[in-house]
Amino acid sequence: MNIHNKSTFSLSDWLAWQASLHPKDIALGLERVKEVAARLFPFELPMMIITVAGTNGKGSTVAFLESILLANDYQVGSYTSPHLQCYNERVRVNGNIVNDEMLCQAFLAIEEARGDILLTYFEFSTLAAVYIFMQQHVQIAILEVGLGGRLDAVNCFSAAYSLITNIALDHQDWLGDNREAIGLEKAGIMRDKRPTVYAEEQIPNSILHYAQQCHVPLYRWKKDYNIMISNESWEWQYLHSNGQRYSHLPFPQLKGAFQIRNAAAAIMLLEITELTISAEAIKHGIKTATLMGRYQKIAEQPDVILDVAHNPHAAKYLVELLQQEHKYNYVILGMLQDKDIHGVINELNKITNQYACINLPSKRSIDAKKLASIIQQINSHKSVTVYNALLDAYTQIKEKATIKDRIIIIGSFFTVAEALSYIR
Repeated sequence: MNIHNKSTFSLSDWLAWQASLHPKDIALGLERVKEVAARLFPFELPMMIITVAGTNGKGSTVAFLESILLANDYQVGSYTSPHLQCYNERVRVNGNIVNDEMLCQAFLAIEEARGDILLTYFEFSTLAAVYIFMQQHVQIAILEVGLGGRLDAVNCFSAAYSLITNIALDHQDWLGDNREAIGLEKAGIMRDKRPTVYAEEQIPNSILHYAQQCHVPLYRWKKDYNIMISNESWEWQYLHSNGQRYSHLPFPQLKGAFQIRNAAAAIMLLEITELTISAEAIKHGIKTATLMGRYQKIAEQPDVILDVAHNPHAAKYLVELLQQEHKYNYVILGMLQDKDIHGVINELNKITNQYACINLPSKRSIDAKKLASIIQQINSHKSVTVYNALLDAYTQIKEKATIKDRIIIIGSFFTVAEALSYIR
């Protein structure tokens, strides 16, 4: 099919075609996407690029950065993945998701530039985001890494500043089976002599060594900046030189103490840029930042909570949050087969005796019956029911749940996307 034929493509046409172009869903490596990027952008990009990597918390951190920068009247582009309800969510300009026409124009430009180079679905979306940011003249582009860092398509663009949220086990088939190996992959987003923020207390040696080799100024939680939390607010403090301090900061809409850590990392990154950021913009940005699918309550009596947690690290934080309220919990669980299913279930077992296992609309999904058998292998006393679809599970559980109970829908972006489509 030639370019002229594709000029009439709708967004759904483009996405279907992209999904069939490359033989692999995930094909790590920068050679292909770098070559196409060089053809699309044969000049230095006139925007500050901030790259965000990490196992969990990337989306929240991007949301805090975006919200604070917008509160200070900067022109901001944000790129995240995956989406929950529509593909357009992946690309935002000044807080607004882009329309179909902008995406289709970007895809057509990429198609004209790529020649015979095969690109993956994610590589198309990454290039499209930056193309749109160019067209919209954004000043700052915040790019969330999709998988890993070193070989992720986002990494073909050199970041002026980078941020790593944390390192935990996930995507082991691609990134390695321990924190040191995964840390090295995430460290690949660092650039020579360009500052990086690390938002977790325990840092892998692989990241430290990489930073030393590349002469990267590394800013770490509890070593270079810290937070103090009280009942009504929290405080951020830089631990060196002038000791910059922001007091009486509001709690984020995004729930959990870990979200305060994500916000604190965002503040640290903005502090080391040449940008002018006011204390009021920081407060407003933290207070107004939102993100779908992160401890998202979509109904009450009973409460219905959605969370995309899909690895033990994320499930642990969710469980700690749920334990703050003593409620009877029903869990609707759908997961992908390449995740640490045992680890997630071990965490969820702390807050529930009632599981509903569902099939997901993905070829990577684990069959609901197999998921149920894993739960009962771990603990045979758990009550487990299998459903073909999330809506069936939700309907049955809601009939027997009391208004004081809670329904948790968890396990994957696909799980939450289904819930948003059918329940809300």
